[in-house]
Amino acid sequence: MAQPLTQQDFASLLSCLQNALNQNPEVQKQAEAYIQSLDSRSGFSSALAEIVGNREADHSARYLASVHLKNSIHRNWKKRQSAGISPEEKAHLRSRLSSLIPQEDNQIAVQVALVYAKVARLDYPADWPGLFGDLLANLNGGSGLTVRRVYLILHHVLKELSSKRLVADQAHFAQVTELLFSHVWGQWCADTQQLLAGLPAGLEAPPAGNAQSQALLQTCERWMLLLKVLRRLILHGFPSDAKTLAPVPAVHSCCPHMVSALQGLLGVRPRGKPLPRSHLQAMLDRAILKLLKTLCQVLEVHPWSFHGAGVLLPSMEVCANQLVEAAAPEQQQQQAAAGPGSAASASAAAAAASTERRLTACCGLLIGVMGSKSYKGQAGGSLEPGSGQPRDTTRYKAMAAEVRAALEAFWAAPSTAAVAAGAAAGPAAAVAAGAAAAGGGNSNSRLIALAGALVSRHMVLSRADLEQWRDEPEEFAHTHGSGCWQDGLALAAEQLYLVLLQAYREVLGPAVASLLPAVAASAPAGVPADSLPGERVVGVPLVLLYKDGVYAALAAGAYELHDYLDYRAWLTGSLLAELSDTSAANKPLRRRIGAVVGANVDRVKEDDPVRPALYGAMLGLLAEPDPALCLSGLGALTALLGDFNFTEEPFAPLLPACLQLLLRVMGGSAELDTQKQAFGLLNLVIERCGEALRPHVGALAGALPALWEAAAGQSLLRIQILEAVQRLLNLSGPASPQLLPGLVLPLLSYSLDLRQPEASEGLLEDGLALWLVALRNAPSCCEPDTAGAAAAAGQAADGGANGGIAALEGQQPPLLLRLLPGPGPAQVLEALLSPFPALAAIAESSTEQLPVVMSILTAAALLAGPALWAAAGGHVLNVLMAVVGNVSERGLLLVFPVLEQMLQAAPAAAAAALQPVLLRLLGLLFGGKESGLVVANSLPVLGRLLLAAPQQLVALCGAAAADPAVAAALAARGREGAPAELAPAELVLWRLLELWAEASDGLGQAGARRLCGLALCRALALPSRGVLGLLDVLLPPITAVWFETEGGGEDGGGGGGWRGEGVPPSYDYFSAGMRGGGEEGLDEVVGPALDSEEAEGETARRALLRDADPAAALALGAALRSGLCAAAALHGEAALNAALNALDPTLAAAVHKATAAAAGAAPGAGGGAGGGGGQAQMGDGGM
Repeated sequence: MAQPLTQQDFASLLSCLQNALNQNPEVQKQAEAYIQSLDSRSGFSSALAEIVGNREADHSARYLASVHLKNSIHRNWKKRQSAGISPEEKAHLRSRLSSLIPQEDNQIAVQVALVYAKVARLDYPADWPGLFGDLLANLNGGSGLTVRRVYLILHHVLKELSSKRLVADQAHFAQVTELLFSHVWGQWCADTQQLLAGLPAGLEAPPAGNAQSQALLQTCERWMLLLKVLRRLILHGFPSDAKTLAPVPAVHSCCPHMVSALQGLLGVRPRGKPLPRSHLQAMLDRAILKLLKTLCQVLEVHPWSFHGAGVLLPSMEVCANQLVEAAAPEQQQQQAAAGPGSAASASAAAAAASTERRLTACCGLLIGVMGSKSYKGQAGGSLEPGSGQPRDTTRYKAMAAEVRAALEAFWAAPSTAAVAAGAAAGPAAAVAAGAAAAGGGNSNSRLIALAGALVSRHMVLSRADLEQWRDEPEEFAHTHGSGCWQDGLALAAEQLYLVLLQAYREVLGPAVASLLPAVAASAPAGVPADSLPGERVVGVPLVLLYKDGVYAALAAGAYELHDYLDYRAWLTGSLLAELSDTSAANKPLRRRIGAVVGANVDRVKEDDPVRPALYGAMLGLLAEPDPALCLSGLGALTALLGDFNFTEEPFAPLLPACLQLLLRVMGGSAELDTQKQAFGLLNLVIERCGEALRPHVGALAGALPALWEAAAGQSLLRIQILEAVQRLLNLSGPASPQLLPGLVLPLLSYSLDLRQPEASEGLLEDGLALWLVALRNAPSCCEPDTAGAAAAAGQAADGGANGGIAALEGQQPPLLLRLLPGPGPAQVLEALLSPFPALAAIAESSTEQLPVVMSILTAAALLAGPALWAAAGGHVLNVLMAVVGNVSERGLLLVFPVLEQMLQAAPAAAAAALQPVLLRLLGLLFGGKESGLVVANSLPVLGRLLLAAPQQLVALCGAAAADPAVAAALAARGREGAPAELAPAELVLWRLLELWAEASDGLGQAGARRLCGLALCRALALPSRGVLGLLDVLLPPITAVWFETEGGGEDGGGGGGWRGEGVPPSYDYFSAGMRGGGEEGLDEVVGPALDSEEAEGETARRALLRDADPAAALALGAALRSGLCAAAALHGEAALNAALNALDPTLAAAVHKATAAAAGAAPGAGGGAGGGGGQAQMGDGGM
């Protein structure tokens, strides 16, 4: 245990805090190391608190001590006494913190408040019940500084406590709300009155050395802290009425005063009289913004109380008036006057930025109202929150209808702001005129006035926007193209315009559509932008900026304006012509046309003759050196190629130019977002252009390695490259091996290497998908070995190929594959199997990639056949051993199809190599902990083994008998029911067949049931004395499958229809490994990897394997007859007949019927339904 700090350590700590700020790096490191060594010692936090409270100590050292105190409490407060802060020291610190409250330095005061918050989160109320009482006590008779610091502490403490989500914690917060609310609310109201009374004179007073302004600043600071505290109490101290529908008293008492305060603060500045920029003005702007955001948050959490308090419509009116008045011509002239040459440009820029933030908040409140699910009648849930009983929605729907009616009346009312400010010129007046012409209601309504203000002013590019475009064009394009609407006024105005258009489409649709001819008249399409008359902003004519704003409105509302706008006439009559004007002044309009085209792609049909011209025009934008124009063309092309109506023929002649331009963009930009968009379009081109792209595969493949190197450290870009290569492989098909040496293999080597940091950041998943796509698209490297198959057929006739176990009647030898002659297939196979050493480490590290790992094993087994085990058998075994026994039920269900397919593709080699895996599988089955689903779905794997290599099953039982885990599982079950004379290996076989028959009913696939039935027929020929004793267990599932597939007809045969249709595989094992489904951390693979399932090579190999499946041509009745004949040969006809005579009469009749049908005899020939029937059946069969 570390020793507590001594007095000498206190002095050393202060010295080290000062040294930690030294400019000498060595001194800094030594001091930081010493401070870190003290962190675990008792008294460290108390020493830091003493230094913070020492007003005579160095200011920088005190600030650093406050930071260390906060971090030390965060690390050590919750630890046990032996490793953290002791209870005695905690009590001391809680009492000491109150003396640290009156900090003159703002930075130290914030750190002290954070210390309070972290302690309160862990100790309130259990260990610190008097926290809030002590804080409130400091307010009585405290100095102005102390009062402000207490409110700062309250803000941070409540922020911390409100983030706790347990029910008990929320109940404690409700108690805190009850304790603090009346005091905070009363003080805030008093400060509000003081501010409204003093601000008009304070704003006009000279800023330097003004005592009144300083007092107002301190009052405003306290007022905002109180507002933050009040907001926390209202939002988190009461249940949301969106769910409870119960009124929140705090909202009813506070929000009307907040709206009145907002109106008062907005009116304290004299209208039309500019004031010098000062700290008080900046503080006033912050106060207005904070009040607007508070109202927005209360609206979101307590929408019904917000409406019930009577503040919904007044707050909307304030915000709408602000937006409309800011669009008045005189307001625009004042802002335009503060150009770069103005003496007050810096002050004017700060004021403009503040105004933009305020107007963005106004848009946010209106968006919140129009988008509220409660007001739309879509929230609240169908169950009561407490009881869980069905909710009566009658009241809820009535409340929503009331609000909607109030909103419609509000928007239809005349706009007083528009009358006071004067109608804005240009599009604003056109909106009103269009509404009147269309009969859409009052042309002077709030809705029309606000829509005109949004389009004519707030959605128009400002001077600051154009200057940003000039200086940072790429940043400008991304900010205005894909930014969040809360980030700026233009985006917020566009979002507000869109929600209004969606809600009142019939009114606004015709009005907005009428803007197009109005702006076309002011800036005709055939007139060059440089020759347009009128005022210019950063070299762009103002009329063109208005036109750009209208185009932005038409693009944003393309879906809603579908019935009001003839897009094709607009496209051919104006848009394509305007794109041909490449002057600098026309850049904004050309950029916006790209957005218009992208928003209306569905309105150009696939056979429309204008499509080639449209593609060419967008490629012209893509070729522009200006990144903003280039990105506009990029977005439009992405929308055009992703459209359902896209066909490759019109685009094919432009494909080389498109690829060249895309490669130039990807190689010439260092901006991540630009490259991501370019790679996204490249992948879309590869996907949609298909055969037209095939001649260009080589050029693309040659360019991608350089792009890969340039994207070092950018995992998102490299993922896009890996996806592009997957698509190229799918496109190349059998010619894909040409891409292996210079492109695919280097990418696989990097992306599958777990030592690379980027592998864990997403490259691994896409690297595995790339490998899978390469395996599936490779041409076949093996062919059927007909000579070997003939030799195997000869040996199988007497069982010589299977350790003396005779083949079933009519059973064909399993498929034998051999490598194609020549060096080409061998080289391709060697290259595609080379990544296998990395696969075992990937499988051991995580099961997240298990679906694609299993698919890789499947594809490799299909491609390589027996060569897989010679080239990478050890690695394949390591992968499977890392999975079997270490994954959940879902994981095992993904493994079984792979094992079955391996046994089918290379029976002899796979059966021998998979013995360790199958042995572990037997241990799992006998252990009794696996679900019935796992046990049932493991049976086809054993069935494949028994059909293809029965001697390997016998050897597996022998190995299982010697395995400690299996032996322990069998010992736990005892020998009940098993003959005493069975050897250990025979006992394993007995229990396995017993389990098999018991679980066979759980198989859901018809093919799996039939395969297992055939395997059980083969089991009758196994050289074990216990087989005859299990006839009553083995024969029921066999006969059940026979009746299902062959014995359903009146004549006793052919009822299943399996001969003509072929036997379905027991699993869809060719795609089962791809289906993670998102369950239990197993991701589903999509995209090019999923598309590769239909690759030419993969499809051919599947067909070959299915056609050669011995289970597909084998009749179950004949197999049963053959198995019984083999059992008679092994154990004697008398022993077999005795076992058959002991069967249940119904079962014996079923066996008789199946074997008689196979032998071509009548169902009733040779005896009755009892044991004699079975004996006669065997005689009729020619034993």
